[in-house]
Amino acid sequence: MSATEWLIAVLAVIGGLFSIVAAIGLIRLPDVYSRLHATGKSSVTAVVFLMGASFIYFAYSHGWAVWKLLLVIIFVALTTPVAALMIARSAYRTRVPLDKRTHHDDLESYYDSLAREAQRKQAAHSPQQGKSRADKRGTADAENRSGRTPQTNR
Repeated sequence: MSATEWLIAVLAVIGGLFSIVAAIGLIRLPDVYSRLHATGKSSVTAVVFLMGASFIYFAYSHGWAVWKLLLVIIFVALTTPVAALMIARSAYRTRVPLDKRTHHDDLESYYDSLAREAQRKQAAHSPQQGKSRADKRGTADAENRSGRTPQTNR
């Protein structure tokens, strides 16, 4: 076996090992956040090694430069972490519980402050003077369409 064939074999084995680690993490870890971390990090690394091995194989044995494989590496490396982040954020916001062994929740104070700020803004924009915001908006919309203030019944 030549050095290139050894490189292909080593990259494929490393990619396979990372895939196994991702699968074990998905099965064994206790909560959604840990599972996302294991699968997100390990699967991206596995894809990089496996697609790298495939690219080198086709370039070496067949003389083809399959640039689509490099695009796959870039696409997976960009989209998988973002998808894992969005899933974790959605899980946290819908209050999916952390594992009971988690000692510190770094995001709790941040999301609590956001909730308090949203409540303050909502209280500041509450209906005033007996008219709701929808009534005020309807009056403004009618004024804008006709060019004059609509008549009200008094």
